[in-house]
Amino acid sequence: MTEKNDDGEESRRSSPESPDYTVPALISDTAVLIPESEIVVSLNDEKSLQAVRVVTSDKTKVIAVIPKSVLSPPLSAPSKIARKFIPKDIIGTLGVVESFDPLDSGTLHRIVLKGLWRIRVKKVIDEPTFQKAVFDKTMHDEMFEENSAPSEKGYSLMKKVHEQVDDFVKLIPTIPEEIISQLKQAKTPGVLADLCAISPTFSEEQRVILLETLDPLQRLEIISELFDEQLEALKKSLQVKPISECETCLELADKAFESAPQDGAKIAAQFLNHIVQEHTGELLGVLAEKYGPIFMAKRSLR
Repeated sequence: MTEKNDDGEESRRSSPESPDYTVPALISDTAVLIPESEIVVSLNDEKSLQAVRVVTSDKTKVIAVIPKSVLSPPLSAPSKIARKFIPKDIIGTLGVVESFDPLDSGTLHRIVLKGLWRIRVKKVIDEPTFQKAVFDKTMHDEMFEENSAPSEKGYSLMKKVHEQVDDFVKLIPTIPEEIISQLKQAKTPGVLADLCAISPTFSEEQRVILLETLDPLQRLEIISELFDEQLEALKKSLQVKPISECETCLELADKAFESAPQDGAKIAAQFLNHIVQEHTGELLGVLAEKYGPIFMAKRSLR
């Protein structure tokens, strides 16, 4: 027997004996929802919007958030990290819709999603009005094993990541104290890895890899490797002049302002790529200062 919400939509498991649940799904090109994090998504796709409407009519407001790239992996060669941890299943996140508001245009909506835990998606059902995800309930119980005390290897890896965080603080003194405090309070490798994954310095591809890596130690190892790369780039960037004194930045900015709009956009892209490659430390500092407190404040209220 199926359970239905107020709109008559199936939203729970199909029988008391089955470990499977079916919930509306949000398949996103850009949204990667990490457990316990909060993200803001703008949507105008009608199927995605209808899935959100269905769950907001339900008291639980639960939805499966699945990165589109895990359903249709890119054809490009995987990164070094991706090759080390190849997922066997489709992994998504069970989330809660915290708010759902139309923007000025009326067709575009702003959705705030809060991640609960990872789910192993067995299949995606493409209904005429919206999509659904069928997932295995038992994975919920597996995820709670992360709350147990870390092993000796886990403690050692957590210590290494905490030391890397200390190195970031030395190189970027503007990192807000709230961020450092949250990371230091993490008690298990899995929680620490997911907290680090919220960082705006990670790409969508990197977040997908972190989402798909179920083993908490492997997940924290990925974080540590990424941190090593970022720290190396930061140390190199300390030898580079700041953006305001960089001749290349000034030259590209002048060209962008003096060019026609269509050409200016291309030059602006070159300008941003140069900053990412040559002024990584300064960029990380700006991102941490501007967005770090917002992420941590939202997390502390949950």
